Amino acid sequence: MKTTQRKEYLDILRGIAMISIVLGHLGIPSVNRVVFTYHLPVFFLITGYFIREGQPLPALIRKRARTLLVPYAVSCAVITVLRVLWYGVRHGSASSEAVTWILASLYASGSSGLLPPGISRIGAIWFLWATFWACILLNLILRLPEKFRIGAVLGIFLAGYFSARKLLLPLSIQPGACALLYLYIGHLVRKYETHFLETGREWKVSALTLAAVVWISFIVHFQGFWIVSCNFGNGAEDIFASLCASLVLTVICCGLDRLTGLSGQPHMGSAFSARLLKGIAFLGRYSIAMLFMHIIELDVFPYGGLLTRLNAHGMPASMNLAVTILIKFLIIIPGTILLVRTKVGRRIFGFRDSGHSSST
Repeated sequence: MKTTQRKEYLDILRGIAMISIVLGHLGIPSVNRVVFTYHLPVFFLITGYFIREGQPLPALIRKRARTLLVPYAVSCAVITVLRVLWYGVRHGSASSEAVTWILASLYASGSSGLLPPGISRIGAIWFLWATFWACILLNLILRLPEKFRIGAVLGIFLAGYFSARKLLLPLSIQPGACALLYLYIGHLVRKYETHFLETGREWKVSALTLAAVVWISFIVHFQGFWIVSCNFGNGAEDIFASLCASLVLTVICCGLDRLTGLSGQPHMGSAFSARLLKGIAFLGRYSIAMLFMHIIELDVFPYGGLLTRLNAHGMPASMNLAVTILIKFLIIIPGTILLVRTKVGRRIFGFRDSGHSSST
């Protein structure tokens, strides 16, 4: 496959995963049992896919700090200010609100369980710190002889997994250690994908069918799958199932890419489907900006108060979910476009220009 072709379908895949993250935070069990099976694994796998061997560690740290930690710091600052102004000032608890969110920002945990007293979770942007640590760990792992790499990856994964049962350390270190496994697999996919693509059609169809069956079984028997707290539900079988889910979605996105002609191939779909896929690819290309807008609306927007007032004025409670989703995307999508199109937004998130994004 050509590089441009691969980029487009991976952008579509990232866009679907990012939309799934937003939907996953609605707290609907029937939705979560689907989207939690793939949304973060997809991001970690793609990140590992683009990490190459031999990159100097200082250069990697500088790059990842610029594209991950700077957006994290800006997100935390904006959340803290807005929370203080919207909730703290109105309820006479500005100082308490500020302390809560500053401590949450410094601790950088996405889970509310097993935290030290007085520490709150920061929310969805824990993912940025976890990705930062996982990238550094993979860089170090790739310096080892090949025969030692998988052992080192599993050792670090297990250290993160078991230590998270006792206490979640600051800066999402343990989720980063667990995410390393996905980054390493993503790196292996890039390294050996030519061998897979050259296999026979029968083998590919059989592998994809098996992966789809495993993914469906994962959804049906879902017991929880939260990388944020190193909770992998049924353990190794669910990790394998999340890889199967990611494979199936990747193939689907590749097919959608070809159908709509986003990679320059003959157009086989409708004009509407092409525009829709182009929009999803845009959100995937600028997923960090979308994550920023999502965490702002998630932590700041007063959904509860607004819905209560709308219900009091006659809106049926059955419409609450639809209205919530509508508001979320009315905030997230225009906000993402604004961040991408403005000079300040591009500088904050490290976008090279309005038409390209930094690799994550």
